[in-house]
Order: sequence, then structure tokens, then C-alpha cells
Amino acid sequence: WILLSSRNYAELISAFLIVLSIYFHYKEKYYWSALIASYLCLIRQEFYLLYGLYGIYLLFDKKFLPAVVSILPQIFVSLWAYVANGDILYIYNSIFNFSEKADDAYPRQGFGHYFKMSSVIFGSVNLTLFFAYISLRLIRFKKINITKVSHILIG
Repeated sequence: WILLSSRNYAELISAFLIVLSIYFHYKEKYYWSALIASYLCLIRQEFYLLYGLYGIYLLFDKKFLPAVVSILPQIFVSLWAYVANGDILYIYNSIFNFSEKADDAYPRQGFGHYFKMSSVIFGSVNLTLFFAYISLRLIRFKKINITKVSHILIG
């Protein structure tokens, strides 16, 4: 657990940037929100889908300038990669080259692996509190009387 939790993964900075981007969005500072979302994609490529959806949202909401501003960091990085490597699609090509190499290096664990490892990654207390919260919200949503349920279960 100590080795897993002390490694320098990008999840912490990614979570911080997601929260910061959402914060600026709700404060109606769309330029900052779009720039942070764009930078987030450079840290974790998984966020390109959300980034694209946010760009579409900005376009439909007629916030054209923040949408254009959000594309600028990606363009600058692509131009920088072109100068350094001679490949204008360096980010795209490096993602897929790494995926091809990593595909055979790591065996597939299956979907159940996430549930087995969740207590190690998130912590047992956090996981218990999360499921307790979800359970309580479901009970309140269905408006089930908890005292009647407990009398049925206890006997």
C-alpha cells in the first residue's frame, strides 16, 4: 500500500484541475475554465473526450472566444512538437505508439479488477462511506421508511 500510495501519479493534479475548471465555469470565467481544461488534456489524455464535449457546449452556448482560446494550448504544443520532432501529429502518434507497446506488456485483469483494487486505491473508510452515502440517498429517493425495514429484517 505504501508503494502504491507514494508514487507520483497525475491523478492528484488532474483532480485539482478538474475542480478548478468547474469552479471557474460556475464563476462564469469561461476563459480560465477552458484553458485549464485544455491543460488537463495534456496531463491525462483520457480527458480529451470531456474536453471535446466542453468545447461543443461552449459553441452551442455561443461562447466562441473561450472555445477558440481552449484550442490554443493544443495548437502551441503541436507546433512545438513539430519543431522538436518534425511531426505535427506528435501527440496523437505518441499516444497510439505507447498504446501498441503497452497492450502486450500488461495482461488484462478484467473489469472485476477495479473493484478488487478500489479499497487499496481509495481506502476502506472512503469506500465504506461512499457506499453508505449512495445507499442512504437511494433509500431517501424511494422514501422507504427505515424503521419498517429494520423491523422486517430484525424480526
